[in-house]
Amino acid sequence: MTVDDAERRVVESTSGSSRANPSATQPSRDSASSGESRRSAAPPRPEGVYAQRTRIRKQEILDSALVAFSQKGFYKASLADVASAAGITAAGLLHHFKTKEALLVELLAQRDLIDRQIATTGRERPRGRALLQHFVDTMARNMTRPVTTQMYAVLSAEGVTEGHPARQWFMDRYDGLRLALSTALAEAGADGDIATDLDADATAAAIIAVMDGLQIQWLYDPESVDMATVTHQVITALVHPTVPLEPAAAATVAGLSR
Repeated sequence: MTVDDAERRVVESTSGSSRANPSATQPSRDSASSGESRRSAAPPRPEGVYAQRTRIRKQEILDSALVAFSQKGFYKASLADVASAAGITAAGLLHHFKTKEALLVELLAQRDLIDRQIATTGRERPRGRALLQHFVDTMARNMTRPVTTQMYAVLSAEGVTEGHPARQWFMDRYDGLRLALSTALAEAGADGDIATDLDADATAAAIIAVMDGLQIQWLYDPESVDMATVTHQVITALVHPTVPLEPAAAATVAGLSR
């Protein structure tokens, strides 16, 4: 089982771009040799067959873990479950990921990387009003990837327990989300894009709470809850934008099979 094609394309392009890319050697001040300049601009070596197979296999394991953790949670999903779904033995899985905890950490890190790439598309993080729009768009996107959304909801609930391997990741994530959103609210207020008399920290926490709560409701009844529309309405009601945020078109997803 795999994540949807859009997520896979992002993952595969990310994996390819994050491989070693040695920086070109700068020619010395004493050298004006065109040969040295050409050598310094040589393209990186192509990925070897073994490295490519390893990367693809690891991604298949991560895709299978995504499904297993979303359906059973971290504790109930076994490495045997993940290995079987990926079409390998448990020993083969342990060749790539030494522990179930290491597998979980890599899966969460990949989710973070994909979200950052979608948010920034090579630029700095969205600021001010643009970040508020990004939150609306994120909820629409989450409606197209039910397995990832379900995994996040399941693990964020499990993660509050002492000693859970995802606990620190979620604590850091919530800290980062609140800071980024409160900063964006302050920026939007200074730009005159939203009301200036709101408590940025409290408003940021409220928006995040609404988004997480909507995901739970949507997972139970995707036909009745439009996460993007409700997020748009709540943010609008809280911050009173001078120029309305764009409502994001929500995709209809039947069931939670992927």
